[in-house]
Amino acid sequence: MAGQAVTKAQPRFQPAAPDTAFICNHLNVSRQSFSHLLNEVVTADKQPVADVLNALRGQHIYGPKRPANGVFIINEGAIRLFRMMADGRRAIIRFLFPGDLLWVGSNDLQAFEAEAVIDSHLSWFAGDIINKLMHEAPQIQAFLLDHITEDLRCLQNQLVTLGRKLAVERVAFFLTMLAARQCQRGMPIDPVLLPMSRSEIADFLGLTTETVSRSFSQLKAMGNISAQDQGAVHIHDVERLASLADGL
Repeated sequence: MAGQAVTKAQPRFQPAAPDTAFICNHLNVSRQSFSHLLNEVVTADKQPVADVLNALRGQHIYGPKRPANGVFIINEGAIRLFRMMADGRRAIIRFLFPGDLLWVGSNDLQAFEAEAVIDSHLSWFAGDIINKLMHEAPQIQAFLLDHITEDLRCLQNQLVTLGRKLAVERVAFFLTMLAARQCQRGMPIDPVLLPMSRSEIADFLGLTTETVSRSFSQLKAMGNISAQDQGAVHIHDVERLASLADGL
C-alpha cells in the first residue's frame, strides 16, 4: 500500500557455523595415514614400492573377475564396497575415502566387490609385502590392527542404524559419518561432500531412492541441512543432527 514501508521478509532459519570441535572430538575420528607411518618407521632404502591404480568412475577395483590379495590405499576419490544379491539388488557395505585402507584376502573374492564411485587414485601393496612390513615393523602391525578395530566399530554402528532406526535417522547418521570422515582427513566439515548418488546412499542405508530423497527433504524442513548443490549439503547444527542420528 502507498505510504507503507516494505519490510523484507526474514529467512525462517538462520544457519550457524557448524561445531567443528564437536564432530572432531566427540566422534573420535583421528587416524594417522599409512603413508605417513611408513615414512616414520621404515628407512628410505627399505620403503616398499606400491603399484599405482587409476580407476575411472564405475571401474572395478577387485571382485570375482579381478582377484586381489593385499592392501589398497585410497589416495584420491571414493570407493564403494558392495555385494550383489541373488535377486539383482546391490548392498553397499562401505564407502572408502582418501586415507582409508581396504584389506583384501582370498576369502573375499566371491563375497564382495569394489568399484570407484568417482575417478580415483589408489596404491596397492601385495600381501607378501604387507606381511613382511608387519614382521619388520611392529608399529605397522599395531596400526593395521587399530585400523581394523575402528572399521569393525563403524560396521557395528551401521548394523544398529540399519536394524533399528527410522529413515530420517539413517540419513542423519550417514551425513554425520561423512562429516566425521572429512574431519579425519583434515578437511572442514561444512559443506559435507556427497560424491555418491542417491541410489548409492539408498543401497548403503537399506532404503529406496525415493525414501532417501524424502528424508533429505525432511532434514531441510527441520532446519538441519540445506543444499549447496547436487554434490554437497550444508549442516547447520552438528549436535542436533548427531542427536537425531542417535534417535534422540
